[in-house]
Parts: sequence; structure tokens; C-alpha cells
Amino acid sequence: MTVALRQRLERALVERLRDAPDGRPRREQLPPLLRETLVSERVVVPATELRALERWLEDRLFGLGELAPLLRDERVSEVMVNGTRGVWIERDGKLERTGIRFADADEILVLIERLEPARRRAAAGWLTGPRGHPADLARGTDPHHPPLRLAALLPR
Repeated sequence: MTVALRQRLERALVERLRDAPDGRPRREQLPPLLRETLVSERVVVPATELRALERWLEDRLFGLGELAPLLRDERVSEVMVNGTRGVWIERDGKLERTGIRFADADEILVLIERLEPARRRAAAGWLTGPRGHPADLARGTDPHHPPLRLAALLPR
């Protein structure tokens, strides 16, 4: 699927999500609205590609966008957002630069706002892992899957 087609589908889907009855789009609306969007845009997507597209849209519209796959990778122990200059990760104890770059500080702030509820739960002790640090995003209490650390520097 081309980037242009994915962007066209995203725009059409966002319009449908904005029409939510209570004005608050929810994740569970995504699969049926995506299927409606594909029909109205006359796009046929193989089933395997459809699930990947759903995951990408869910990450983009309700999650942490391009950071989401890094957060799902159990070998990644830290994600460092260096403003608009790029994103670095620690994977298997080694520092790696990713190809992820943010257009501006606002894009980063949106992700931080999405993280805030999880940070508050962690600070209250609801999300703690083996290291127990409140700034960590817990993956559970299994010592083989320690919490993930996310840090961001914003440009002035």
C-alpha cells in the first residue's frame, strides 16, 4: 500500500470518527469504520494487510504513533525522543538510532499527553514493574519483561 493511499484512508477515517454520536471517538469504532471507509473509497485490501493497516491506524490515532512498535518490542528497554532531531532506543543493552523523526514539538506533545494517564497510574503505584520506577511504563511484573523507560527532550 502506498503512503498516499494510506494517508487518504486515514483522512477519510478521521472524518468518520469525528461523527461519533457522543463526539468521542473510541478504538472499538476503528475496525467497522475502516471497513466502511475502504468500501466508500473503493479500496480492496488483502486480509493480512488489513490487520496491519488497522494496527497502524490504531497506533496513529489512539496510541503512540511511530513509537508504538518500539514500545511493543520486548528487547527495547528505553526510548529516547531527542526533540525533532530523532529517536534513539536501547535494544539488548545497545544504543541505536531509529529512522523516526517528528515534524515539530506539537507532534511530540500529543504523544506526551496520551502518556500522561499511564504516568499518573504508575506514580500512584498502579503500574509498577520489577524496577518499580514511576516513570517506567510497566509491561508486567515478570523479571524477563522489565518495564520500559521513555524520555523526551523538546525543542524550544
